[in-house]
Amino acid sequence: MTGDCDPQGGDSVLPALDEQTGLLPLGRFAASMDEIKSHYVDDLRFAESTTRAEIWQHFESATEGILSVVPVVCV
Repeated sequence: MTGDCDPQGGDSVLPALDEQTGLLPLGRFAASMDEIKSHYVDDLRFAESTTRAEIWQHFESATEGILSVVPVVCV
């Protein structure tokens, strides 16, 4: 992630998943939670997934729990 911290996201450039592994490339990328969900959960290429939405819900729940006890200025 480069530049100033923008907790709202904004000018994100989310990488494509690796074609061989299906994983994200190594690195840090600035993006809002909505952008991440839109790109990696709700995108049409994942329409057949039976697990992504549930995993995302667990991730959101865990994130909310952490944020309720740990002050986070920027991620």
